[in-house]
Amino acid sequence: MIRMDNGIYISFLGCRVVKIIYQEKNRCELYINDEFKGIGPFDYTKEKINELERKRKNQKFPYHLYEFHPILPIIDRTI
Repeated sequence: MIRMDNGIYISFLGCRVVKIIYQEKNRCELYINDEFKGIGPFDYTKEKINELERKRKNQKFPYHLYEFHPILPIIDRTI
Protein backbone atom coordinates (compact mmCIF):
# COMPACT_ATOMS: atom_id res chain seq x y z
CA MET A 1 0.00 0.00 0.00
CA ILE A 2 1.34 3.41 -0.98
CA ARG A 3 0.65 6.43 1.19
CA MET A 4 0.08 9.65 -0.70
CA ASP A 5 -0.49 13.20 0.53
CA ASN A 6 -3.67 14.28 2.32
CA GLY A 7 -4.38 10.82 3.79
CA ILE A 8 -4.82 8.95 0.51
CA TYR A 9 -3.67 5.33 0.36
CA ILE A 10 -3.42 3.44 -2.95
CA SER A 11 -3.06 -0.29 -3.48
CA PHE A 12 -2.94 -2.44 -6.62
CA LEU A 13 -4.71 -5.78 -6.21
CA GLY A 14 -4.67 -7.81 -9.38
CA CYS A 15 -6.18 -5.62 -12.06
CA ARG A 16 -7.94 -3.32 -9.56
CA VAL A 17 -6.80 -0.02 -8.09
CA VAL A 18 -7.99 0.34 -4.50
CA LYS A 19 -7.97 3.83 -3.03
CA ILE A 20 -8.66 4.66 0.63
CA ILE A 21 -9.21 8.28 1.62
CA TYR A 22 -8.74 8.80 5.35
CA GLN A 23 -11.17 11.13 7.02
CA GLU A 24 -11.31 12.18 10.64
CA LYS A 25 -11.97 9.91 13.64
CA ASN A 26 -10.90 6.55 12.12
CA ARG A 27 -13.26 6.84 9.14
CA CYS A 28 -12.40 6.34 5.49
CA GLU A 29 -13.94 6.23 2.02
CA LEU A 30 -13.23 3.22 -0.18
CA TYR A 31 -12.89 3.46 -3.96
CA ILE A 32 -12.23 0.54 -6.30
CA ASN A 33 -11.27 1.55 -9.86
CA ASP A 34 -12.38 5.12 -9.04
CA GLU A 35 -15.89 3.90 -8.17
CA PHE A 36 -17.17 4.77 -4.69
CA LYS A 37 -17.89 1.62 -2.66
CA GLY A 38 -18.65 2.97 0.81
CA ILE A 39 -17.50 4.37 4.13
CA GLY A 40 -15.95 2.25 6.87
CA PRO A 41 -13.47 2.11 9.75
CA PHE A 42 -9.98 2.99 8.53
CA ASP A 43 -7.98 0.54 10.70
CA TYR A 44 -10.09 -2.47 9.70
CA THR A 45 -10.12 -1.57 6.00
CA LYS A 46 -6.36 -1.00 5.85
CA GLU A 47 -5.67 -4.26 7.70
CA LYS A 48 -7.84 -6.30 5.31
CA ILE A 49 -6.24 -4.75 2.22
CA ASN A 50 -2.77 -5.50 3.63
CA GLU A 51 -3.84 -9.14 4.15
CA LEU A 52 -5.00 -9.35 0.53
CA GLU A 53 -1.65 -7.93 -0.63
CA ARG A 54 0.26 -10.51 1.42
CA LYS A 55 -1.86 -13.37 0.05
CA ARG A 56 -1.30 -12.13 -3.49
CA LYS A 57 2.46 -11.86 -2.93
CA ASN A 58 2.73 -15.39 -1.47
CA GLN A 59 1.00 -17.15 -4.34
CA LYS A 60 3.37 -19.30 -6.36
CA PHE A 61 1.69 -18.66 -9.70
CA PRO A 62 -0.49 -15.56 -9.41
CA TYR A 63 -1.03 -15.38 -13.16
CA HIS A 64 -1.48 -18.08 -15.73
CA LEU A 65 -1.68 -17.82 -19.46
CA TYR A 66 -4.77 -19.07 -21.19
CA GLU A 67 -4.07 -21.90 -23.61
CA PHE A 68 -6.19 -21.96 -26.73
CA HIS A 69 -7.42 -25.39 -27.75
CA PRO A 70 -7.98 -26.35 -31.37
CA ILE A 71 -11.55 -26.16 -32.59
CA LEU A 72 -12.89 -29.63 -33.31
CA PRO A 73 -15.77 -30.19 -35.72
CA ILE A 74 -19.01 -31.31 -34.10
CA ILE A 75 -20.21 -33.26 -37.14
CA ASP A 76 -18.81 -36.77 -37.43
CA ARG A 77 -17.60 -37.25 -41.03
CA THR A 78 -16.08 -40.73 -40.66
CA ILE A 79 -19.12 -42.53 -42.14
